[in-house]
Order: sequence, then C-alpha cells, then structure tokens
Amino acid sequence: MSALILLNITIITAGFVFLFSMKRKMEWKVAFIKENSEHPDAKAHSQSVIQWIAAAALWGIISMGLVVWSFSL
Repeated sequence: MSALILLNITIITAGFVFLFSMKRKMEWKVAFIKENSEHPDAKAHSQSVIQWIAAAALWGIISMGLVVWSFSL
C-alpha cells in the first residue's frame, strides 16, 4: 500500500515539475506562432506545443486514475 502512495506522489510531483519547467517555453512558442504564422519554423513549434498539451492531458488522466485506484484498494 505504501509503495502505491509513493508511486502516486512521485508521478504527480514529476508531472508538476515537467509542466512548470516547460510552461514559459510553450508560451513563447505560442506567441511566436501567433506573430509569425507564415514562418517555416511555425509548424515545428506548433507540433511541439500540441505534443506538450497531449502529454499534460495524459499525465492528468494517469494521475487521476492512480488516485482513484489508491482509494479503491
């Protein structure tokens, strides 16, 4: 049981660290895309922003699932 709680805390903490460390970089990329939509690098920046959003959503779903699972045991 304690290993499951440790796993929950580790995944949630690692996710928050990842989100907050990448947040400013993603804001910069979105601003770049808005201002320079015709620039050749805009597509590459938009792909990385989309992947970041997908990773954040997946992390959230996994975190919620682990919390629910830990309470059901």
